[in-house]
Amino acid sequence: LFRSTVDPAGSRFQAVKTFFNALGPSDNAMFGYFPLSGGSPDMQFYPAIGFVNPGTPYYSLIDGLSKKTFAGTPLYNATIEAINETSSRATNSNKAVVVFTDGKNTGSAATLDQVVAAATSKSVKVYTVGLGTGTNPQTLAEMAHRTGGIAMHASDATQLVSFRSEEHTSELQSLRHLVCRLLL
Repeated sequence: LFRSTVDPAGSRFQAVKTFFNALGPSDNAMFGYFPLSGGSPDMQFYPAIGFVNPGTPYYSLIDGLSKKTFAGTPLYNATIEAINETSSRATNSNKAVVVFTDGKNTGSAATLDQVVAAATSKSVKVYTVGLGTGTNPQTLAEMAHRTGGIAMHASDATQLVSFRSEEHTSELQSLRHLVCRLLL
């Protein structure tokens, strides 16, 4: 998650909750976010909560983030950290990282090739959801496709909130349904 002019109402926070609500019965997910202002360029996680289904243990933490200021998007560093966290902690065999971002990489020492190498070596797919008109669709598509994921785009975060939960049998079906809703 990031500070954004494409989401002045904070819909991206509701979109994360919507994603958690769309998990199928055998799916689980973990939440992390890009750093706060003055923070390190690390992805921030809540390992004490870990991978869960449903996502309700995260909801109050997500709500609290809406009052914070974010420093930027260390997209590549954060994605590699999310891949590593997913690889080491997730119990499902089908592992994926979903990155909601404006796609502007700021402050990363890592490269796109390093993201792809980390994901492929650990068998973790990366799905990217670009938010807004100022995204870098080529980079987000390349990151997703080279790791076996899917790139999506929403002109604003309210498109993500419009997705409604249905019965899903797998994480991939949930993501496919989300992709279809975003492309309408």
